[in-house]
Amino acid sequence: MVFYLCSVSLSESKGLYYADGSSTIFVLGTLKDQHIMLQIQVSDLLSLQLDRFRVLSSERSSDKSSSWSPLLSRKLAPRPLFDYMTTEATLFRRGNTWYVLSLHLLDRYFRLCQTAHFGLDWTCKSIAEIERRWQTPQLITYAGKAHPTLIEAACDGEDGNALQIVVSFVANTVRGTELLFTPEYRDVYTPKFMVIKLKSAFSA
Repeated sequence: MVFYLCSVSLSESKGLYYADGSSTIFVLGTLKDQHIMLQIQVSDLLSLQLDRFRVLSSERSSDKSSSWSPLLSRKLAPRPLFDYMTTEATLFRRGNTWYVLSLHLLDRYFRLCQTAHFGLDWTCKSIAEIERRWQTPQLITYAGKAHPTLIEAACDGEDGNALQIVVSFVANTVRGTELLFTPEYRDVYTPKFMVIKLKSAFSA
């Protein structure tokens, strides 16, 4: 999805986050090859007042909290989030931690980034590999997603930070659609689901 203001593409959306009852939507996007965070009020988005988007700024406010600048500000200085490229991602929150899960096009590893606050640095790590049967020269994998409504905090023993994540991805053929109708590849173009269990945010 791409948002357009004044016929100029300003930000490509990678992932959205909205909590029931909240008036704010958070958007993980890209701007000039940088991953950035945006926010907008639900009412503004529904009324298509896209000029109301605000961007997480690299500048800190007087109380050292995150500051947000209008997307169309002439002095816009977005805070870069993390360096690695991602074609699609899921932004979600669990407890007091923000997460971004992604599977980059042609990659075979799910990556998870986390931070306690948008104004702090993100920590990113590969957490799981997709099944080997989908890693063939005939196929590509992409569209990795986390499913927040299916995510469950799984406390094992004394580890209260354990996390269980339900993820999905899609595979497709690079050699024509006829391959999809062969018996061994008939289930290629259907969502594949995995459950990733982490003892803590970054230890599988």
